[in-house]
Amino acid sequence: MKITREINGKQVEFELTPSELYLAFEEQQEAFDKEDILMYIDGFDSEDFESYGVSEQVFRRLVPIIASLKRRYQDKYDMDWQSARDEAIKDAINRYKNEQEEAKKHGSEQVV
Repeated sequence: MKITREINGKQVEFELTPSELYLAFEEQQEAFDKEDILMYIDGFDSEDFESYGVSEQVFRRLVPIIASLKRRYQDKYDMDWQSARDEAIKDAINRYKNEQEEAKKHGSEQVV
């Protein structure tokens, strides 16, 4: 892939290496995955968040983890988008709740 940029008033062309191109692809895929999850939860009301047992604030902080898990489930287990999303949400929230319980047991501050 070639990219043209203007630098000091001159057009300069760069060609991405295959590894640079793959990294760019992965970064964009991660951004899309996060946006997918955000768009999904933007349709939630307070009852939806309550049904998962976490606040909206916590849910939104878990978005990067949910997106990462969703991608992993799609790639590794060939899950469809919706199943991967639902499983990722469930797993990320369970991990969060387990961390909260461990923090309580050890007298640590809870992570919000």
